[in-house]
Amino acid sequence: MTDVVPRLADALADRYTIERQIGRGGMATVYLARDLKHDRPVALKVLEPELAATVGHDRFLREIAIAAKLNHPNILGLLDSGEADGLLFYVMPYVDGESLGDRLRREEQLPLENALRITTEVASALHYAHEQGIVHRDIKPGNILLSGDRAVVADFGIAKAVTEAGGEALTETGLAVGTPAYMSPEQATGRERVDGRTDIYSLGCVFYHMVVGEPPFTGPSAQAVLARHAIDPVSPLSTVRSTVPSGIDRVITKAMGKSPADRYRTAAEFADALGRAAAEAERPVRASAGRRIGLALAVTAVVLLVAVGWWATAQRSEPRIERLAVLPPVELATDPERAPVVQGMYDALLTELGQAGVRVIGSMQSMARYQSTTMTAAEIASELGVDAIVESSVFWAGDSVGIGVRLIDGRTEESLWSQSYDADARNVVGLYREVTRAIAGEIQLALTPAAEARLAAVAPVDPAAHEAYLQGRFYSGNLTADDLETAIDYFNLALAHDSLYAPAYAGLSWAWVAKQQMGYVPPREATPIAIQAAERALALDSLLPEAHHAYATAKGWSEWDWALQERGLKRAIALNPFYGDARADYSHYLLVLRRFDEAAAQGDTALASDPFNVRYLGFRAVVHFHMGEYDAGFAALGRVLRVVPKNPVATWILADVYHELGRYDEAMQNAIDAFAAPSMAGLADSLRNDFAARGYREALRAAGDRLGRMAQATFVSPYKVASLYARAGDRDSALAWLERGLAAREPNLPYIGATPSPGIWEFVHDEPRFQALLRAMHLPYAMEQR
Repeated sequence: MTDVVPRLADALADRYTIERQIGRGGMATVYLARDLKHDRPVALKVLEPELAATVGHDRFLREIAIAAKLNHPNILGLLDSGEADGLLFYVMPYVDGESLGDRLRREEQLPLENALRITTEVASALHYAHEQGIVHRDIKPGNILLSGDRAVVADFGIAKAVTEAGGEALTETGLAVGTPAYMSPEQATGRERVDGRTDIYSLGCVFYHMVVGEPPFTGPSAQAVLARHAIDPVSPLSTVRSTVPSGIDRVITKAMGKSPADRYRTAAEFADALGRAAAEAERPVRASAGRRIGLALAVTAVVLLVAVGWWATAQRSEPRIERLAVLPPVELATDPERAPVVQGMYDALLTELGQAGVRVIGSMQSMARYQSTTMTAAEIASELGVDAIVESSVFWAGDSVGIGVRLIDGRTEESLWSQSYDADARNVVGLYREVTRAIAGEIQLALTPAAEARLAAVAPVDPAAHEAYLQGRFYSGNLTADDLETAIDYFNLALAHDSLYAPAYAGLSWAWVAKQQMGYVPPREATPIAIQAAERALALDSLLPEAHHAYATAKGWSEWDWALQERGLKRAIALNPFYGDARADYSHYLLVLRRFDEAAAQGDTALASDPFNVRYLGFRAVVHFHMGEYDAGFAALGRVLRVVPKNPVATWILADVYHELGRYDEAMQNAIDAFAAPSMAGLADSLRNDFAARGYREALRAAGDRLGRMAQATFVSPYKVASLYARAGDRDSALAWLERGLAAREPNLPYIGATPSPGIWEFVHDEPRFQALLRAMHLPYAMEQR
């Protein structure tokens, strides 16, 4: 396009002055120009040269002239068109505003009422154009302009003109007319004849994007997206925004039917159905006094009928099963070498159950204690607070995989149901979902439309990729430097087998985030890899909770973009309400933002899904301490240390808390335990010896000096060094290391602002340098610079 502007300017010098480029799409580049005759700004659009080369100029101009006759308040009219030095152009009024695409890039999601208004106005424009025999064929956010309070559709008739004038030549070049993210299945499959229902499908996609924050289907390439439009069911809006009324969900599902015959016949019907669904959801219950009496009598009759019905069936109905605990597969005890794969299959089944809406407790940390126990099923159920126990077994041999399950009543210990399932290894995800559906059926759980759609949508996986992914999941949970490196190797192996395997990208991202969070590598090394992997996972599967979680943690903590991080974590939780890792991380996000009550609630919910999880207990303890709930905090960390003695996270937290309380002997012992790893054994010994010889604060100052010298040769967490100096009362050294942490984008740094008092940072809170750190991290409670 380098020579287009001079050519265009010369050819149109007597009619238009080209000022600057203001946009570019798949078919045309848009310039702001001045109409010399009428002295007004206009949008002058030039077809891409390679596209213009395949289009019959005369026919294009004849076809576009038809669109020029459209006259509707929600249609951007066509002012002019023609050919200039071999370039095809058309001119439309310049709208001084933004496109819907611009707004979505800025706000991501729109309020439901705004999405309804915009969709209704666009539907009105479509209905009018369809009655004139013109189908838009490229409805997308970029072609919807927002002028004041009005939505205006641009480029009417352009796609049709290009298609009709391009003919077979267009097909042979492989150039697509339309935008893959919003393209109907019939367009995606290259059907020659389309009608207005293709625009209805695209408008449904646009509505979905406005509400959810992204198009309904994404993928690594245009071909992958088009294939999903043609094959995959659309996930209900309520999967991500639970506040969307079910009636609106049904309308959008119908508008996006795979076959045109399954959609609304006209855009007006679509808009009417959408309006009625919205009104039905908002309609208040009103009744006259007379109607209230009738209603009261009717309710009384219903209550009596229900009571009689309950009395008649209570004797033969079992109490409802609301909550399950899934015990680890017996193979973990009998075949340790297969532990990573067996545990991975177990974790995958738990994830599927959670995403389907089953209230399930399970993880290796919480359930391993029951592998060799003599406790009865009733005792286990009572301890975990569940209604039933699921015993499981799995196998993976060559090309075959299988899962066996047995449902046991947690009150009577009666075996309620048992079944075995097997599948080809390529359909292992389908196997998880088949078992999930069966368990949901046995406990009489009514699956939501979102859960039904997800369980029905199963794509085959590469068995070698999936097995490597399971191995990566197994090792990434251990958080040691060696295990995280092993996990990364396995995730990369999975991607070597299948470069489009989204879960492996999410796992890879999380492992790199963990490496930097634990202080094994500098953020500048880990962050770019983690963000890139998370973005790839999202592009491949926008409904994968782990992908949203990985992106939120990788990008949110490294860039201190708190709004982005909260959106990502809430999206992951909406997709899987029982996703404990996302809830635990959300609790600490809320802690850093000083939203303590919300942080406690998220931490409690995480623990409800996995009550013995060491990480969740540690996170919850920190929130307890920040809220002044010391007994509860000590109890939680006591549970951690019983499972993992000298756990470095728990001992580091205790060192802080005992320091706050002035219990320096206990603070020092926990600081020593926090450096118990072999690589830090020398520091632990020095702390112990210096404490005996020089006292508490001098021992901590010496440890800070030692860590600082180590940082000259290898990466050391600046936050950890600063913490030692802060406990020693060395203001300048503590602030200097915090500033080094800021420069390094230290992911733990935001914790310095989690609470104003008490804490090891209390003595520097009023320092301008400290407040500057809080402002640099965009923390909302940072004091403004005086």
